[in-house]
Amino acid sequence: MKYCGSGDSRAARGLPSEAHPSLQSEHTHSASFAFPRERRLRRASDFQAIRNGKSWANAVLVLRCRSNGLDITRFGFSVGKRVGNAVRRNQVKRRLREFARQQPLKPGWDVLIIARPAAAHLTYAQLGDAARRLMERAGLLLPQDTGDNP
Repeated sequence: MKYCGSGDSRAARGLPSEAHPSLQSEHTHSASFAFPRERRLRRASDFQAIRNGKSWANAVLVLRCRSNGLDITRFGFSVGKRVGNAVRRNQVKRRLREFARQQPLKPGWDVLIIARPAAAHLTYAQLGDAARRLMERAGLLLPQDTGDNP
Protein backbone atom coordinates (compact mmCIF):
# COMPACT_ATOMS: atom_id res chain seq x y z
CA MET A 1 0.00 0.00 0.00
CA LYS A 2 1.32 3.43 -0.98
CA TYR A 3 0.96 6.44 1.27
CA CYS A 4 0.94 10.07 0.19
CA GLY A 5 4.11 10.78 2.11
CA SER A 6 6.11 8.12 0.27
CA GLY A 7 8.20 10.61 -1.68
CA ASP A 8 6.40 10.39 -5.01
CA SER A 9 6.03 13.71 -6.74
CA ARG A 10 2.60 15.31 -6.96
CA ALA A 11 2.68 14.91 -10.75
CA ALA A 12 3.38 11.18 -10.42
CA ARG A 13 0.29 10.86 -8.24
CA GLY A 14 -1.85 12.77 -10.77
CA LEU A 15 -2.06 15.94 -8.65
CA PRO A 16 -1.32 19.50 -9.75
CA SER A 17 2.17 20.65 -8.88
CA GLU A 18 1.19 23.97 -7.29
CA ALA A 19 0.01 24.35 -3.70
CA HIS A 20 -3.67 24.37 -2.85
CA PRO A 21 -5.15 27.90 -3.33
CA SER A 22 -6.06 28.18 0.35
CA LEU A 23 -2.38 27.66 1.26
CA GLN A 24 -1.05 30.34 -1.09
CA SER A 25 -0.22 33.72 0.44
CA GLU A 26 -1.26 35.74 -2.62
CA HIS A 27 -4.54 35.33 -4.45
CA THR A 28 -3.98 34.68 -8.14
CA HIS A 29 -7.27 36.25 -9.20
CA SER A 30 -8.66 39.66 -8.37
CA ALA A 31 -12.38 39.01 -8.93
CA SER A 32 -14.23 38.33 -5.73
CA PHE A 33 -17.80 37.18 -5.52
CA ALA A 34 -18.13 38.09 -1.85
CA PHE A 35 -20.64 40.70 -0.79
CA PRO A 36 -18.36 43.71 -0.16
CA ARG A 37 -18.09 44.88 3.45
CA GLU A 38 -18.79 48.50 2.56
CA ARG A 39 -22.15 47.41 1.08
CA ARG A 40 -23.30 45.71 4.30
CA LEU A 41 -25.19 47.13 7.24
CA ARG A 42 -23.22 46.03 10.28
CA ARG A 43 -24.12 48.22 13.24
CA ALA A 44 -27.27 47.84 15.32
CA SER A 45 -27.79 51.60 14.98
CA ASP A 46 -27.95 51.23 11.17
CA PHE A 47 -30.63 48.55 11.49
CA GLN A 48 -32.59 50.68 13.98
CA ALA A 49 -32.46 53.71 11.68
CA ILE A 50 -34.04 51.74 8.84
CA ARG A 51 -36.98 50.81 11.06
CA ASN A 52 -38.11 54.45 10.66
CA GLY A 53 -37.92 54.27 6.85
CA LYS A 54 -40.51 53.25 4.28
CA SER A 55 -41.50 49.63 3.83
CA TRP A 56 -43.00 47.38 1.17
CA ALA A 57 -44.07 43.78 1.68
CA ASN A 58 -45.33 40.67 -0.04
CA ALA A 59 -46.07 37.15 1.22
CA VAL A 60 -42.38 36.21 1.29
CA LEU A 61 -40.34 39.33 2.17
CA VAL A 62 -40.51 42.74 3.78
CA LEU A 63 -38.28 45.45 2.32
CA ARG A 64 -37.48 48.55 4.36
CA CYS A 65 -35.33 51.35 3.02
CA ARG A 66 -34.06 54.75 4.00
CA SER A 67 -31.80 57.30 2.32
CA ASN A 68 -28.25 57.15 3.69
CA GLY A 69 -26.54 60.16 2.05
CA LEU A 70 -23.69 57.98 0.72
CA ASP A 71 -22.64 57.05 -2.81
CA ILE A 72 -23.44 53.37 -2.25
CA THR A 73 -26.47 51.29 -1.35
CA ARG A 74 -25.98 49.12 1.73
CA PHE A 75 -27.91 45.97 2.62
CA GLY A 76 -28.91 44.21 5.80
CA PHE A 77 -30.73 40.91 6.06
CA SER A 78 -32.93 39.64 8.86
CA VAL A 79 -34.05 36.02 8.90
CA GLY A 80 -35.76 35.04 12.14
CA LYS A 81 -36.15 31.64 13.76
CA ARG A 82 -39.65 31.27 12.37
CA VAL A 83 -38.08 30.74 8.94
CA GLY A 84 -36.45 27.48 10.04
CA ASN A 85 -33.37 25.98 11.61
CA ALA A 86 -29.92 27.57 11.30
CA VAL A 87 -29.12 25.78 8.05
CA ARG A 88 -32.34 27.00 6.39
CA ARG A 89 -31.93 30.57 7.71
CA ASN A 90 -28.36 30.77 6.42
CA GLN A 91 -29.46 29.39 3.06
CA VAL A 92 -32.12 32.09 2.73
CA LYS A 93 -29.58 34.78 3.73
CA ARG A 94 -27.04 33.52 1.19
CA ARG A 95 -29.65 33.55 -1.57
CA LEU A 96 -30.81 37.08 -0.70
CA ARG A 97 -27.22 38.34 -0.42
CA GLU A 98 -26.31 36.93 -3.83
CA PHE A 99 -29.42 38.42 -5.39
CA ALA A 100 -28.65 41.85 -3.88
CA ARG A 101 -25.02 41.66 -5.03
CA GLN A 102 -26.05 41.27 -8.67
CA GLN A 103 -28.71 44.00 -8.87
CA PRO A 104 -28.10 47.38 -10.52
CA LEU A 105 -29.43 49.69 -7.79
CA LYS A 106 -29.67 53.41 -7.33
CA PRO A 107 -26.96 54.64 -4.95
CA GLY A 108 -27.61 56.26 -1.60
CA TRP A 109 -29.94 53.84 0.19
CA ASP A 110 -29.85 51.58 3.21
CA VAL A 111 -32.01 48.52 2.55
CA LEU A 112 -33.17 45.92 5.05
CA ILE A 113 -34.69 42.72 3.69
CA ILE A 114 -36.68 40.71 6.23
CA ALA A 115 -37.57 37.14 5.31
CA ARG A 116 -40.95 35.71 6.25
CA PRO A 117 -41.42 31.98 6.98
CA ALA A 118 -42.64 31.31 3.41
CA ALA A 119 -39.16 32.25 2.14
CA ALA A 120 -37.76 28.95 3.46
CA HIS A 121 -39.56 26.94 0.79
CA LEU A 122 -38.59 28.98 -2.27
CA THR A 123 -35.83 28.42 -4.80
CA TYR A 124 -33.21 31.07 -5.55
CA ALA A 125 -35.14 32.19 -8.64
CA GLN A 126 -38.44 32.49 -6.78
CA LEU A 127 -36.86 34.36 -3.88
CA GLY A 128 -35.03 36.68 -6.29
CA ASP A 129 -38.23 37.35 -8.20
CA ALA A 130 -40.05 38.29 -4.98
CA ALA A 131 -37.20 40.61 -3.97
CA ARG A 132 -37.02 42.17 -7.45
CA ARG A 133 -40.73 42.99 -7.40
CA LEU A 134 -40.35 44.73 -4.03
CA MET A 135 -37.33 46.69 -5.24
CA GLU A 136 -39.26 47.80 -8.32
CA ARG A 137 -42.16 48.96 -6.15
CA ALA A 138 -39.70 50.85 -3.94
CA GLY A 139 -38.04 52.45 -6.98
CA LEU A 140 -34.56 51.17 -6.09
CA LEU A 141 -33.67 49.49 -9.39
CA LEU A 142 -31.82 51.42 -12.06
CA PRO A 143 -33.65 51.50 -15.40
CA GLN A 144 -32.30 48.74 -17.60
CA ASP A 145 -31.16 49.50 -21.13
CA THR A 146 -33.11 47.19 -23.42
CA GLY A 147 -30.82 47.86 -26.37
CA ASP A 148 -33.70 48.98 -28.61
CA ASN A 149 -32.41 52.53 -28.92
CA PRO A 150 -29.67 53.15 -31.51
